[in-house]
Amino acid sequence: HAMTEKMLSVVEHHVAIQEDLRGQIDQLNETLQNEQQGRQEAESLLNQQQAGFDEERRLLNQRLEGEREETRLHLAAIDTAAKTERKATQAERARWAAEMEDAARQKASLEAVLANSQRDLQRMHNDITAINERIQEKENEIVDMISKVRIAEENAATAD
Repeated sequence: HAMTEKMLSVVEHHVAIQEDLRGQIDQLNETLQNEQQGRQEAESLLNQQQAGFDEERRLLNQRLEGEREETRLHLAAIDTAAKTERKATQAERARWAAEMEDAARQKASLEAVLANSQRDLQRMHNDITAINERIQEKENEIVDMISKVRIAEENAATAD
């Protein structure tokens, strides 16, 4: 009987230990379940944040791409305008060069005309000088003749 009581006491003690262990296991399982739920919530929050970051990155990349395209178009427009201006400037320079060549030809032509006119004027001046000299000679001859006629008239009047 004492042995049975002792065995019964040992069995009760083991049952109490088992129940205590079961309580601890149940508590650990509940803690583990709470931690898993907390981790799932944290992962869910992390996934939401990551999705938010991904969306923000996508929007920033989209905006950056838009700005890059706008800059590219702006630079292309500037480049086109510069090319157009360069062509216009080249055309203007070519026109000026042609006008300068024309002006040089006209100047050379006018200089030739001027040289010819100066030669013609010099020839006319020489001709006028020669004519004036002949007129002077004729006037001298006439004055001589008049003088001789007067002398002859005087001689004839004194001879009468």
